Amino acid sequence: MYALLAFVLAAIAFILAKTIIDGWDEVVATYRNIDYRYLALSFLLGQLNVVTLLLLWWGLLKWVAQGGGLSLGAATRVFASAWLGRYLPGRLWTAAGKVYLGRERGADLKHLSISVFFELTLSITAQAAVALVLIILFFDGFIFGSRSEIVVAGLVVLAIMVAIHPAIFRPIVNRAMTALGRQPVRREDVLSYPAILVFFALYSLQILIMGFCLLAFARALGPLDGDTALFVLASFVVANFVGRIAFIAPAGIGFREGALTALLQFKLTLALASLITVLSRVWLVLIDLSFVAVVFLAAQLGARR
Repeated sequence: MYALLAFVLAAIAFILAKTIIDGWDEVVATYRNIDYRYLALSFLLGQLNVVTLLLLWWGLLKWVAQGGGLSLGAATRVFASAWLGRYLPGRLWTAAGKVYLGRERGADLKHLSISVFFELTLSITAQAAVALVLIILFFDGFIFGSRSEIVVAGLVVLAIMVAIHPAIFRPIVNRAMTALGRQPVRREDVLSYPAILVFFALYSLQILIMGFCLLAFARALGPLDGDTALFVLASFVVANFVGRIAFIAPAGIGFREGALTALLQFKLTLALASLITVLSRVWLVLIDLSFVAVVFLAAQLGARR
């Protein structure tokens, strides 16, 4: 399985590199200067995105533990350590790391497991919802969509709101848990519907922060008009979702890049789309590493004091 994954990733990397090299003249002609203002904005939004994910998980843990769990400082260190696990095959190392490291710091195993469970389900559900809505509104060139598109987008959101109601959500989850040979989720361990809606909305906001982070990065490389910018925003969100559900690939590497290049080429040249795809991946890695480095540095300085 891992040999096949390595082959797929190598093939995608080769195709992207060859496309960029073959179309380098187009790249040079279009992207002459980097706009460092947008680059700085992208970096700040990227850090805000990771911090938002940290606070949402901590908030879930606090909610489940009824105010207990971990302090913000301890949760930050646990989150930063587990965050590096997203670059390992399997995509569940981050969740497992939060449970293992959080338990070492004194948090209850049950509360940690439930918080991570809802983090995964609500974040993926929110990402799917935002991706679907952006596809409906922006993929055909409309800035805010026609009346029918807005109605369809509203119906999609309404359907998802119904689907995540505990009365519907819990039986679906339990069927999946039973199929996987795991213990079903008990009624008392499910968040209330108002809490689910609040966290769903916050995760949707987090998805948009991430999308605007990458849009600002693309804008730093060159100009984008209004329609194109909205299409690029939607493309980033959809491609990130594709990478998210590709569980076997570390951080969705390869699958996200393939989806993003395929989408961006509808508005940009293939060479430019490939360049943005490759550089945005490098940019995301730098954002992740800088966040983890700052957390560990702050922990070291605090320990010395």
